[in-house]
Amino acid sequence: MTRQEQLVFCKKCTNRDFNITEGVLCKLTGKKADFEDTCPDYHLDKKMVIKGLPSKKIKPNEKRAAMATTMIWAVLAINLFALVSNYFQYDLLQELDQGIDVTEAELTANDLRVGLISVLYLLIYIISGITFIQWFRRAYNNLAARTKIDHNEGWAAGAWFVPIICLFRPYTIMKELFVKTNKLLRDRSGLATEGNEMTLVGLWWALWIIVGYIGNYSIKMIFKEDTIESLLKSTIADMATSVMEIPIGILAIWMVATLAKKESQLLGLEKEELKKMEAA
Repeated sequence: MTRQEQLVFCKKCTNRDFNITEGVLCKLTGKKADFEDTCPDYHLDKKMVIKGLPSKKIKPNEKRAAMATTMIWAVLAINLFALVSNYFQYDLLQELDQGIDVTEAELTANDLRVGLISVLYLLIYIISGITFIQWFRRAYNNLAARTKIDHNEGWAAGAWFVPIICLFRPYTIMKELFVKTNKLLRDRSGLATEGNEMTLVGLWWALWIIVGYIGNYSIKMIFKEDTIESLLKSTIADMATSVMEIPIGILAIWMVATLAKKESQLLGLEKEELKKMEAA
């Protein structure tokens, strides 16, 4: 786009300004037009807001969605190793409980294996949590740019760490993302939405809460008296957690992929509306 074409484009926008020495400026950036093809800030024009297009800049979220999905798959992979490892530990503990001789080498090897997998799991889990929350907050930020939201955008990240609130607010925000994104799509295109989405979101959160309680039980068992019985209970709890984390991970991947697809569809529809307005 030439300089003259940029100025013509700016004449359509109510966010333009004029400086006697520099000429036409953008009120939003305070600079001369330097965009190519389409102005990235044009959607902030008041005329656009009246038409129902985003009142804030939509931030890209595709890479965050892809990274979150990749890390959830990584958690699922290491989780399977942890499940097998805990099964071997459970078998070893049963032999000890039954009075079967177990060598020192077997005990040492078990401790090293369990310890190594636990460290790797924790590391991957933390990275996965960070990438998921980054995607989650960006998705809520983009929803806030398009419509009124029920909470401050910061809660999409902070809600996971505040006692009591962490038991319900991440779920209500996830539910809000689906409900309001679906409404935006219906309003713009009449596209049908999946009827079982809220059921799957509810199942994801119910399993998450249950796993949290099982995890707390497992930790309590570890810090109790160091007996074979307490270790057996802790190992069983760990295996139960590993099994339940599989559907949690799969549902989380589905949620990220589904919302990413909806966000892409919505962005495409908004760009089409923008082109129609520019042509008008």
